[in-house]
Amino acid sequence: MKNDNTEHDIQTPGSILNALAGVLPVILESTSLEQVIDAFTCALGAPMGWVALIEKNQHLNVRVSGYCPCREQDVHQMLADIRLQSCGWNTIAWERGVGRHFFARSGEGLRALESAVLGKLRNQNGEVAGYFFLAFPHQNYSQKILRNLAAIISGEIKEYLIKYYFVHHSLNETEKIVTQYTTLFSNSPILINSFSADNRCILWNGECQRLFGWNRDELNRFPDPLALFYPDLTIREKVRASVTTSPGEKMQEWYPIDKNGRVLTTLWSNILLPDHSILNIGVDITARKREEQRLARKAITDELTKCFNRAGVLAQLNDILLRNGQRVIQHGISVIMFDLDYFKRINDCWGHSAGDIALSCFGRELQARPLPGMVSGRLGGEEFLVILPEADSQQAWCFVEQFRQRLTNTQVIPGYQELRISFSAGILSLRTGDVMSANEVLKQVDEALYGAKRNGRGMSVIVGDTPGQAVKTAIN
Repeated sequence: MKNDNTEHDIQTPGSILNALAGVLPVILESTSLEQVIDAFTCALGAPMGWVALIEKNQHLNVRVSGYCPCREQDVHQMLADIRLQSCGWNTIAWERGVGRHFFARSGEGLRALESAVLGKLRNQNGEVAGYFFLAFPHQNYSQKILRNLAAIISGEIKEYLIKYYFVHHSLNETEKIVTQYTTLFSNSPILINSFSADNRCILWNGECQRLFGWNRDELNRFPDPLALFYPDLTIREKVRASVTTSPGEKMQEWYPIDKNGRVLTTLWSNILLPDHSILNIGVDITARKREEQRLARKAITDELTKCFNRAGVLAQLNDILLRNGQRVIQHGISVIMFDLDYFKRINDCWGHSAGDIALSCFGRELQARPLPGMVSGRLGGEEFLVILPEADSQQAWCFVEQFRQRLTNTQVIPGYQELRISFSAGILSLRTGDVMSANEVLKQVDEALYGAKRNGRGMSVIVGDTPGQAVKTAIN
């Protein structure tokens, strides 16, 4: 704001208020300290004014206004004057001769200044935060008038600085928060994304790009980006609803496909934002899920034979019996119990390590050529159980005897020609819809097995359709 050299009549407190009436709106709208100083010099007809703020290391940040030339070094020279070194003053007013006192070596305009006021600016803690100075070319301004001016100017500059600090601090804090959230959004190990109602990806953070292999621009080249992750239409529409229109109330597990076709396991929460968009926050639990599955499999797997252990195979038996009773299985089921013949003799002759090798060989060969849906498990010791869904007694019989023949031709331990495995087997077949408990099934098939063992071992016995009636058949 440029100043002119117009005379101003500010001889009374009332005239001061009148002169400053137009200043306050300007100050409220000011975006810089220069504009504040300009407003005062213009309203009061002062040819020169300045504000010097104390910054770090006692450095002065000087802002000058007015048409009378004033350099920053003039300000430093004035404040360094020995006459101002007393710390007891708060405001000093000069009615005449201020230019000759302080600016004798400066330009003619400064030397011609007469009355002036110098005041300290204090922060909210009462510490000196800077100085302001306003000078006039007249000698007729009294100490009282000048001190009134000082009080008003000091108060208004302080208010401005508080407002400026608050706004500036708020902006800085906002910028920090935005930066922090941008950094968090981009680098967070959490999956964060959002899709618009027209299937466009509008948010896609770095973790999404790292996990799925696609960046946002690549996704939006496809008519339906979600189809890349969920090829199944039914599942895709459920996912689409959760990310665009109907956010889920609970965490939802989804199984998207990455760019390389790998199936992932992810857990998602959908958050409805005030603008009605939906923010999707997820975590990749693929590794955790696989580890859980590995541990779950380990808990029901016999480590030696890699078949189900007793708990695992009995759980499978209960499930299959239930489905057969509900006619989910169309052609009934067969259950086979195996027992290795003379297993104690193997341990006694070749040692327990050879016995373990024999059990491992039996389990491996048992699973080498499975029938569809077949379940095999080790009940304990040298006893095994096999469940054949959709197999009648004749199919079960054929499976057992083919396995017997294959096992006969298998060398358990290279170099140990005499070490061979034989077994006895009991077979029970149920028609679809037959209801029988697992305990009853085990009881009947066990009786058939021991029937085979009592009749010379190395044979199979089929339990007939009538419970408890056994048809014994042997192959030597």
